[in-house]
Amino acid sequence: MAFARAHPALLQGFATWSVTRLGLAVMQVAAVALRPSGNAAFAAPFDGNALLAQWQNWDAVWFLGIAAHGYTNAMTTVYFPLYPTLVRGVALLIGMNHLLIAGLIVSNLAALAVCCLLPVVLRETPHAWLILFTAPMAFFLAAPYSDSVFLALALATIALALHRAWGWCVLTLTLAACTRITAIILIAPVFLLYAQTRGWGKILRMAWQHRHWGRVWWREHVTMPRNIADWRHALVTPLALICAVPVSLGAYAIWCLTRFGVTPWTEEQLGWHHTLLWPWQTATLVVQRATTFPLNSFVMARSLIDIVPFLVATGVTLAAWRHWTPAWRAYMVGLLMMCVAAPVDITGSYLPLVSVGRYLLVAFPVIAAITGWLERHPQAMSLWVSASILIQAAVANLYLANLMRAWGVT
Repeated sequence: MAFARAHPALLQGFATWSVTRLGLAVMQVAAVALRPSGNAAFAAPFDGNALLAQWQNWDAVWFLGIAAHGYTNAMTTVYFPLYPTLVRGVALLIGMNHLLIAGLIVSNLAALAVCCLLPVVLRETPHAWLILFTAPMAFFLAAPYSDSVFLALALATIALALHRAWGWCVLTLTLAACTRITAIILIAPVFLLYAQTRGWGKILRMAWQHRHWGRVWWREHVTMPRNIADWRHALVTPLALICAVPVSLGAYAIWCLTRFGVTPWTEEQLGWHHTLLWPWQTATLVVQRATTFPLNSFVMARSLIDIVPFLVATGVTLAAWRHWTPAWRAYMVGLLMMCVAAPVDITGSYLPLVSVGRYLLVAFPVIAAITGWLERHPQAMSLWVSASILIQAAVANLYLANLMRAWGVT
């Protein structure tokens, strides 16, 4: 009872996690039981292997392959090592022939960690977990993908920064960089939070206001480090926070270059058809590709899964900009830039913004802003959650039935 009184948000988050896992299990059964492959299949039984196999699609195949056999060719290098390493570690405990189960365990435990961390990071919006886990693409937090692990590490990094646990923050930054390249968006907000705790912003503002005093003002108001502890706070800690992600990414890139002769970023361009573009170039490319498909085509319908979340995230960012702290602003600018920086450029196949809807699951400042508005409008909250659940059920069924293959989802 004491725990329930002290942590109601955690209990509510755990309940949401449990209910959404149950809902995904029901959709998983439906994807198999209601999709017979022929007349004879109507009377044929289906087993647990058939149910679990529905999760092994697209990127899950690559992650599980790396967990089983390691990095065997250059194309595998675009999948960063932490998630397959965790999957392999769990598989060693339960049996290497259960890699898919191990992947589901890792992803869903990371999703549970997200439930626990959201109330810590988003204290003013206690229902943020409801908006996150009912989002149309939230089922990827249960799939054998690295999304839930990265989101958990991103939230842990911000939570540790808010509690000034900088040593642990460096560790989570390093782990995040071993999960996805998106970890680079954590550098600026973490540094800004550190600068805020040290009062650097106030000092710079005062220095600008008294700039005509020159060196006299600096000698009176800014003290140089006097001992090891002062030097650690003034130099070592901020450098560690800034360098943790680049050093980790650089180490992995060097390993890939030594082993296969390519870096993950060059392989994304050569093997996976990603092209580095400026945002306005990406927008032009999207419009050009859209004009080549009929409006009522599957490609255009599939593109809504990525374009609509991106437009919503951009709109919410602009609307909430003046209410956000500099750390939140830096985080969302970095995330939105990452979403459009390397579109897929394959003529005649599908639109360039592939998987952007999934990438935006880590946009927790946007989730907080949406939750804050919906909490003030209960009826809108009900409509939003209901619509999100229906859309998630439809998209999840496409994924579980492997029908996204024809839609170009990766």
